[in-house]
Amino acid sequence: MRKEKNKDKINFFKKIYYSIFKIKKYDELAKDGLWKGIKYIMDLLIILSVVYAIIIVIQTKKSVNNLKNYLKDNLPEMVYEDNMLTTASEERKILDNELVKINFGGQIVIDTVTEYNELIDEYKKTGEPSIILTKDKFTTISENGAINEAQYNKIIEKYLNKEVKRIDKEELLYFFDNYSYQYYFFSYMLAYVIAHSIVTFVYCLIIATLAFSFCKIKKITIKYLEVYTMAIYASTMSIIAYFAVNFMPYIVAIITRISFAIIPVVLLGMAIYVNKWITPDMVGKKK
Repeated sequence: MRKEKNKDKINFFKKIYYSIFKIKKYDELAKDGLWKGIKYIMDLLIILSVVYAIIIVIQTKKSVNNLKNYLKDNLPEMVYEDNMLTTASEERKILDNELVKINFGGQIVIDTVTEYNELIDEYKKTGEPSIILTKDKFTTISENGAINEAQYNKIIEKYLNKEVKRIDKEELLYFFDNYSYQYYFFSYMLAYVIAHSIVTFVYCLIIATLAFSFCKIKKITIKYLEVYTMAIYASTMSIIAYFAVNFMPYIVAIITRISFAIIPVVLLGMAIYVNKWITPDMVGKKK
């Protein structure tokens, strides 16, 4: 009996196959129980979240290394000490590389000589987001001209959680070597699992409730938990598609999300029709 029971057990990969290609097996999956259905979806989300986090961290590491190399070649020799920034050259330095704009939110302007108000007025008129480093202030100018100022020591304490007396270019670049990729890996993974599990179970709740209401109207003999469990398995293809859209162009991703939001509804409807379409007047007619 034990051997036969193990033989009939539906493993994780078989559940993926049944969920996508074998609608007639939904009845069997539903009888396996709601909690096993929930465990199946959580296992699927955890696997996808690990893959997602690995890919994002690899991309992030590559981006950080490229940014570090760019800054190494283009940052002027400079020293922060006693809350003052000084540079070896009095010439204004502008860093407008795409990596800089992506990571810092705008171009970086380093000018420790020009009078502060004159410099701010000049970049306020450009309409381009800018980070301006002067001798004693860290200033950001948004696209709409909003200005935010801060003392260097406040910025350093905020991001490093400690007081720093002196920083030079070499020490600044050294921070990139201590980038916490483990932290980002677990952050991305947890965020993915939590967000997608909430969306999946709430969406399944909505379509299962609508499907169960329809079944009651049509007098189809089925329990709500069966419908909800089948809705969980019907969401398999959408979950995999939503994983893929993270690496698609924006427009394609939007179209894919919309298209695959409909698939669980279609699969659930077909599963109920194939497995549970039994009304009182059909009893006895089914072979």
